[in-house]
Amino acid sequence: MKTNLASDQEEHYQLIEKVNAPANNMKLLLAEKDKSREIASETIDRPETSLTGFPTGGCVHMLKTSVPDTDMALHCITLKYDKDRVNNDKVHINTEGELVNRKSDTRPAGVGRLKRYEGTCSTVPLPQDGCPQYWEVENWVTVDEPLSDNRLILEIGVSREEERDVHHCIAGRPHSYSMNVSQCTVHGGICRWIWKEGECVLCLPDTLPNTAGASHTLHYGVVYDDVRKKIVFVDVKEEKVMSTVENVDSSEPLWPMFGVYNPSLLIVSMRLVLGNDINRTEEKKVTIVKALK
Repeated sequence: MKTNLASDQEEHYQLIEKVNAPANNMKLLLAEKDKSREIASETIDRPETSLTGFPTGGCVHMLKTSVPDTDMALHCITLKYDKDRVNNDKVHINTEGELVNRKSDTRPAGVGRLKRYEGTCSTVPLPQDGCPQYWEVENWVTVDEPLSDNRLILEIGVSREEERDVHHCIAGRPHSYSMNVSQCTVHGGICRWIWKEGECVLCLPDTLPNTAGASHTLHYGVVYDDVRKKIVFVDVKEEKVMSTVENVDSSEPLWPMFGVYNPSLLIVSMRLVLGNDINRTEEKKVTIVKALK
């Protein structure tokens, strides 16, 4: 009788385990998933995490979206000025690695240098890896004389290879997308212009005073998303989006471009902010996520 009772109890326990097994397995899987997400998030969101396998290096951060359990990866890339292509007749790269609107004193000879574009490009085009990419430039501008006639101060953007050296800037060129800072004959001051495929799509006034002696720091970010086909221009100091350009033609690689202008009227230097040095505030993260929706 005791043997039968023990057997019945064992069968009962086995039955309970079978009934609870799916639930226990599910809890275990969920726990493992949450732990994996936590570890991955900690690892991938760490600024010093390097990506040696990417042609542009840098680091990746996971940005929270409004969709539950859905994060957005943002690749903060490490671009480099192409010193072999810089137009030394118009600009140069100083010992601090800044692009300056003064021609080089040495002007070394070499094939492949830009001859019309007043600046340089990156050493490699943007990778088409399906991950939004982000980079920043910090600019120091001193106005020696008031500007007129839409004179340019600086330009950042992207362009196809064949459009890089057609003109002194990529604004107004097909297969090019850019933001430039220049004097504006419409508003009378200095404005930020957003260009898409040869057309100005937005003009933002009052960028800085157009008066002699005025010195300012301008800090901008660019997001390129080859999947969503968008380019976002961000004012880093104001922590807000200046413009989101949609329907970007990403069928061919795009090259980041950097221009500085008019040395007789002002002093401009432009510094690339490297991937690991980009300050990733919560406000900036939210701004980028909203712009890419």
